[in-house]
Amino acid sequence: MAWFKVDDKFHSHPKVIGLPLRTIGLWTKAGAWSSDQLTDGFVPRAMLTILGGNAGDARTLVAAGLWSTTDDGWQFHDWADQNPSRTEVLAHRERDRDRKADWRAKKAELRAIKGGAHG
Repeated sequence: MAWFKVDDKFHSHPKVIGLPLRTIGLWTKAGAWSSDQLTDGFVPRAMLTILGGNAGDARTLVAAGLWSTTDDGWQFHDWADQNPSRTEVLAHRERDRDRKADWRAKKAELRAIKGGAHG
């Protein structure tokens, strides 16, 4: 599972003060979605309404400097500075799978040794 990180000073950041709660909600849902989908902070245009936003919300986030506009959607500002990249998440997942597989193999080996000692 990847995590979408929100700075603990987000509530008082100059880019955020005065933004409507609706827009902050979109930013938060889009960040969680992007993290879940491993898009590196990219939000496709087609996802805007699915995430509960509209064009005005997106313009507000762009004007605030929280998103930038791309040809086919929006990009979170400085995503990689705060969140792991798709490549990093996938590498972590693979290391975690390997670690768990090693642990299971060692556990099975110990069970086999203990079973053989009593048999």
